[in-house]
Amino acid sequence: RLVDTDVQSTDSDRLVQGILKKVNEKEGVSCCVCVLKNRSTSPEWFVSAAELLRIVVAKFPHDSLLLKKATESIVVTIRYMREHGNNADVQEEAINLLITLASASKESKRTIKEYRGLAEAIKAMMRFPDNLSLQRDGSYLL
Repeated sequence: RLVDTDVQSTDSDRLVQGILKKVNEKEGVSCCVCVLKNRSTSPEWFVSAAELLRIVVAKFPHDSLLLKKATESIVVTIRYMREHGNNADVQEEAINLLITLASASKESKRTIKEYRGLAEAIKAMMRFPDNLSLQRDGSYLL
């Protein structure tokens, strides 16, 4: 995962280092949402940014401004699930992010339902029937 990766001096690695520095601050949400919204984000970057966003939201669960910003990632996350339906890592991390956001606010729950996030979770569970953690997390989201 991202935290265990040895970083080198490329532009993308500097971005990762910046995000890691901000994760312990509320600014980490904006950094992660920015990475998630970037259409050129690779599946690996998506998984890492989603994981970091989950950490920040879990650290500040009652901050309404932070949650509002984090909610912006829901639509992008569901779109990414559709675009990368055959990537189990993307599906699993996306489901985990949706669980965290749904647990944090009613607005997030409504957005997940409105954009058919539950349907995408069911599709992921059907695509990866042998992935026990995805099955467990998908069931929890439902």
